[in-house]
Amino acid sequence: MKAKQSLLMFLIVVLGTTSTLGQPIIPPSCFSDSHDITSLQAWGPYSKRYAGISHIPDMQAGKRFDFSVMPGYYRNRQLVPHVLFESSYYPWDINPSMNRITYRYEMEWKDRVFTDVTYYILDKQRTLVGMHCVNNTTANQNLVLNLMAYIDYEREQPRFKIPENSNIQWYNATDYILNEPVRKSPQYNLVYDGWKRNEMQTSQSLSGYVLGKEFGKDKGDRVIYEINILPGKEKGKIGFRYNTPKGKTSTFQVKSII
Repeated sequence: MKAKQSLLMFLIVVLGTTSTLGQPIIPPSCFSDSHDITSLQAWGPYSKRYAGISHIPDMQAGKRFDFSVMPGYYRNRQLVPHVLFESSYYPWDINPSMNRITYRYEMEWKDRVFTDVTYYILDKQRTLVGMHCVNNTTANQNLVLNLMAYIDYEREQPRFKIPENSNIQWYNATDYILNEPVRKSPQYNLVYDGWKRNEMQTSQSLSGYVLGKEFGKDKGDRVIYEINILPGKEKGKIGFRYNTPKGKTSTFQVKSII
């Protein structure tokens, strides 16, 4: 690319999908018990790895298609736009309807050499990618535009289930109304990714999520649940499902049941 010259390229990302593409699977009324934001569209900047555009064709399936543009110098420095730490890229512009998203990749600081990548969401199946390379130096630049596409598959699903015909009234451990550890770390109020405090994912649970991450490690850690005992079950039994390391024992106290 010659000095003080810009190059504009366009690429269309097309996915062949079913007619239910991008339709919310879980109603918004269930969002309080889900990690899914059903109001978002099928295309968006959803990846927690590399900056770009992501597509979720079926929210219930748990699969995500990611597409990223990674510019660089030919046979030299390549930019890998990781979203979790500084990597010389910036979220540059996005319109209110979230169908035009622009990232700026700073090849040489102070906008001497940079690449703007804009994702134009056309519909539920297509996204147009525009790549605008700018050279504001007095020297010629030889740039490359690497196009990366990959699929993020769903995580391991729970291995155990409660029989549908059972008479069990099940409450997940993460459905608490209060979670209060004895020792509060500096990250006590910094729960990220839409998780609940001490929530962790495991296939050994009934729902896929359990109360863990060192909860119960210290004596005095407490958690409170609001249980609605249905009519006819006043004389039932209360059971707990938990896991401890091999060779270890766990002790917990249950009180204030009214």
